[in-house]
Amino acid sequence: MSAVHLDLRAWKRVDPPKFKKDYPGKMLRIREQILFKTWEYKAHEYVEKADPLLPLGAVVALRTRYTNSINADGEKQAILVCDWLCPCCGHKHERNIQESLLAEGKVEFVEAGDGLAANPADIIYLACPYTAEDPKLRQDRWLAVSAAAAWLMLIWGYTVLSPVSMGHPISFMSKDRLGHDFAAWEKTSLTLLGAATHLVVLLLPGVSASAGVRAEIGFARKKGLPIWTLHPHEHEAYRIDRAPILDGDGHESA
Repeated sequence: MSAVHLDLRAWKRVDPPKFKKDYPGKMLRIREQILFKTWEYKAHEYVEKADPLLPLGAVVALRTRYTNSINADGEKQAILVCDWLCPCCGHKHERNIQESLLAEGKVEFVEAGDGLAANPADIIYLACPYTAEDPKLRQDRWLAVSAAAAWLMLIWGYTVLSPVSMGHPISFMSKDRLGHDFAAWEKTSLTLLGAATHLVVLLLPGVSASAGVRAEIGFARKKGLPIWTLHPHEHEAYRIDRAPILDGDGHESA
């Protein structure tokens, strides 16, 4: 399951500047959880902890670089002083990142990617697998598709109909009496799909086995709607394919 992207802009990985003096003003993305050593008074030793203000996928602004820092082991190290805009409180937080993490591939340079303006008349119906016995899996799928819907709206400017984003909290408020399978939501879902101009399938694990996705693809094909696929992507959040890789039965085709 892909992580929810806290920064929904389209960032793309780029090579580091040739000279380190050009680092300030650039953007960095966190690829692996940042750990730091802190003194544990009860244990009387340094322990490694994850930085709670640098989640995976966070993009930070590199403000300055200095080389006279000493780490917990008494070694000299270069530090990148960065600002991260917290999406929860709306404030900037200063964070220090070891420059060595660049060479380790745990942090990478990025820049804003290009976005294409959507046709104002386009209405995207965003489909994904949802039904599962495990409530945590349903929750994960709801979070993933809602993040994808936000990305399509923010980056591309699409109008998005996301039935799982809507149906999951409604089902919760009904104390699950409305059900979780596609049969319970077929009328609502296909009514929304009937108002759309495009079907976009978010390729989460389990998409090929989803009866709901197969039904939505079949309905879209009968209506002659374009069917696109949306790939969770390691570096650019998502990638849109306008040539679908799913056949009429909802199975992945070569």
